[in-house]
Amino acid sequence: MQSKIRKILTIILLFAALGFSQEGARYLIITHDSLYAAIEPLAQWKHKKGMKTKIARISETGSSNTQIRDYIVNAYNTWNPRPEFLLLVGSPALLPSFLRNYPPPSYETDNEYANMTGDLRAELCYGRFPAKNPFQCSVMVAKTLSFERTPFLSDSLWLRAGTIIINEDGDPDDTIYWNDARFVVSLMRSAGYIKIDTFSGARGHTASDVITAVTEGRSFLLYRGSAYGCWPPPFRFDPGVINNNNKLPVICSFTCATMTLAALESMVGDAWIKSGTPGNPKGAVAFVGNTRGVMNVAAIRSAMTHGFFNSVFRHLTRNLGQAVLDGKTQIWDEFLDRHEYEAFNLLGDPELCLWTAVPKPLEVIYEPTIPLAPQNFVVTVRSDSVPVPNALVCLMKGTEIYAYAYSDSLGQVSLSINPLSTGTMTVTVTAQNCLPHEGSTQVLPAGIEIQKPAVIMKTSSRLECQPNPFSNQTIIRYRGENLKTAGLRIYDCQGQLVKQFELSQANKNIVWDGQDEQDKEIKPGVYFAVLEKFEFDSNKQKLRLLKVK
Repeated sequence: MQSKIRKILTIILLFAALGFSQEGARYLIITHDSLYAAIEPLAQWKHKKGMKTKIARISETGSSNTQIRDYIVNAYNTWNPRPEFLLLVGSPALLPSFLRNYPPPSYETDNEYANMTGDLRAELCYGRFPAKNPFQCSVMVAKTLSFERTPFLSDSLWLRAGTIIINEDGDPDDTIYWNDARFVVSLMRSAGYIKIDTFSGARGHTASDVITAVTEGRSFLLYRGSAYGCWPPPFRFDPGVINNNNKLPVICSFTCATMTLAALESMVGDAWIKSGTPGNPKGAVAFVGNTRGVMNVAAIRSAMTHGFFNSVFRHLTRNLGQAVLDGKTQIWDEFLDRHEYEAFNLLGDPELCLWTAVPKPLEVIYEPTIPLAPQNFVVTVRSDSVPVPNALVCLMKGTEIYAYAYSDSLGQVSLSINPLSTGTMTVTVTAQNCLPHEGSTQVLPAGIEIQKPAVIMKTSSRLECQPNPFSNQTIIRYRGENLKTAGLRIYDCQGQLVKQFELSQANKNIVWDGQDEQDKEIKPGVYFAVLEKFEFDSNKQKLRLLKVK
C-alpha cells in the first residue's frame, strides 16, 4: 500500500514539475508579501517589454535564505525559460541576506542567491530593492520606470555627464584612486561625454560641489577613497537634499562598506535609492557598493572599477546587473578573492537598461491591423533610417499571445502568432540607447478589410495618448517642458490633414473626439498626431493613433 502511495506521489510531483517548467520566467522577482502590490508596476513593464516576469512571494518560496535560494535554484534548473535576472524585494529584516563570518570582519551578501552551481560565482544578474514598506518600494519602482521608460530629456546634458570623487588618504592608495579616475574619464570621453567632474578632497572640493553637480544632473557617479557607512568629510552629506528632477544617476561607491545587507542597519547607499517620492523621484536610480570594511584592498576595488566601467562604455553592456557581474569577474580573475567578490552587491534593478548616450527615437514598422488567423507578424526596427540589430520586440495580447525575439542584422523580427479573439495586441520594442516604443495593432474579425500600409510608428519622447486604440475620444498629452506654442495636427494615412489644435505650456492636454474640422465623425483607421513648429526644437514629433469602432 505504501509503495502504491509513493508511486502516486511520484507521478503527481513529476507532473507538477513538468507543469512548473512550462511556466518559466526570464526575470524572477522574490518579494516580501507586504510589498507585492508595490512591485507589480515594475513587473508589468518588464513583462510587457519581453522580459517574461514572475513575482514569487516569500509565503510561496519560504522565508529563510536557504529556502529562497532552493526555490531560485529549482527555477534555474527546471523552468523554461529559466531566470536570467533576479530582484529581491524587501529590506534584509524582511527578506534575509547571507552572512559571512570568516575570516573577520563579517559581512552580508546577496551573491549566494545568484550562485546556481555552488562554485561561488553568480550565474544570475541580481539586485535588491531594500524597502521597509510599500512606500519605499513604490519610490524605487517610480525611479526605475522613469529612468528606463520615460527618461528625462528636456535637458539631456545629464546623460553625457559624469562625476568622480577622489577622497585621498595621504598614502600610496591615492595613486590607485587617481589612476582609476583617469581611466574612467578616458572611457567617458570616448563615449562622447561633454562634462566630467573630478572632485578631490586634497584640492579643496567639498560636498557642496557634489550636490551642485548631481542636482544639475549626472549619469554616473564614482567614489574612490576610504569610507565606512557614509562618505567621510569633506564629502559627507545626506543624498535627500539633492533635487535632481528625475535626472537619476547610477552611484558606484567602490570603497569599504557604504551599503548594507544587514537587518536593522542603514548606510548611505540606502539613502541614495530611497530619496524622493513616487511623484517626485530624486537621488539615484541604483547604488553599486561593497558591504565589507577591510584594509589594503584598494587594488582589488580598482579591478571592480575597471571591470564595471569597461563593461558599460567599452563593451556597451545593456543591463546594469551584467556590468556589476563583469566588475566582480575581474576581481576574481585578477585576485581570486572570494570575499571581495561576494561583498560587491547592487541596490537597484539588475535588468535596468543603461544609457551611455542621449537615447534616439525608434522607427518601428509593422501592420496596424491584422486578421484573426494564424500568421507571422513582422516588425522592422530602425533609428535614423538605419537598421537596429538586437532590439527586443515583444507582442502581447492577454493570455493568448506572448511572443518575443531580438531583431537580426537587418533590424527585423518575424514572430509566429495565433490570435484567438479580436482586440488589441501591444507591440513593445526596446533597444540600447533608444527610447522604448510602445504601440499596438488591432486584431480584426474575418471578413473585415485589413489595412496594409507600410506605416512607420516613430517613438516620440514628448507625446503620449490614452487610450490608444480608442473608440469615441482620446487624450493627447505633451510630456516635456519649456513649451511656448506648438501646432498639433492630426493626419490620416494618406497624409491628409484631419484636425489641428494648439498646444501651450498652459494647455498640454488635447481631447480629440474623433471628429474632423467639420465635426464629422471620421472612419476607423490609423492616424498620426504630429507636433510641429515648437520653438525649442525643429524636429517634428510623431505619434501613431488607432481609431476603432
